[in-house]
Amino acid sequence: MYTKPSTRRIKRKPKPLNLVPILDAVFILIFYLLMSAQFFKTFQVGSEYPLASNQPPPKKVKKSLNLKINIGKDKVQVITGVEEKMEREFATSSISSLILLNKFLAGKKKQYPKENTAIVVPENDVNYKIIIKVLDYIRTNFTLEEDTTLFNELVIGNIDSKE
Repeated sequence: MYTKPSTRRIKRKPKPLNLVPILDAVFILIFYLLMSAQFFKTFQVGSEYPLASNQPPPKKVKKSLNLKINIGKDKVQVITGVEEKMEREFATSSISSLILLNKFLAGKKKQYPKENTAIVVPENDVNYKIIIKVLDYIRTNFTLEEDTTLFNELVIGNIDSKE
């Protein structure tokens, strides 16, 4: 009797994969994604400055106080400006001269109301109590009935320098 030949001996070529149904599904999916997407309008926010320009930027000259106060053993010097011009000098020995310092600083605060910073530079041989007393007169306005702040952001400089 005749037997059926074995399939192991016969090499068959695999059938090519049918890509048509997969491509149909992908195109339908793309169509649904495009239809379900929400399109929105974009708006541009206006700006005063151009994005690119050959002109130099506008000059805004803002004068600052640059208050520096040197505390010596027997005097207090008030220095202002970038060029460090000495405005006034007050004695530290009497309370009346410290009140004059406070009035002078209150006048400077009226000229520069947004300034809050003062640089305090004590000399090495100044007594600690004198420094604290001068700092109080720099921070608080004692000339008015109510206590208001003058220059409450103090930067202490020249702490350990020896000249």
